[in-house]
Amino acid sequence: MAELRAIAIDHAALSKNLRRRAEECRALAQMMTSANVASYLRLAKTYDAMADQEDQLARDKTNIKR
Repeated sequence: MAELRAIAIDHAALSKNLRRRAEECRALAQMMTSANVASYLRLAKTYDAMADQEDQLARDKTNIKR
């Protein structure tokens, strides 16, 4: 039977990257035509939601170690 190994995930770094992508989407939305603005703002909102999840995972991981 194969052995399962834990993979170290840096949730804080993932969150930072997702927030950066959200900011890029908001910046792109400012340069787009009105038809495309909503799409980029939805992407930014999605990236922010994903970053919030990563932040929560990072907090949970920190609380477990204590």
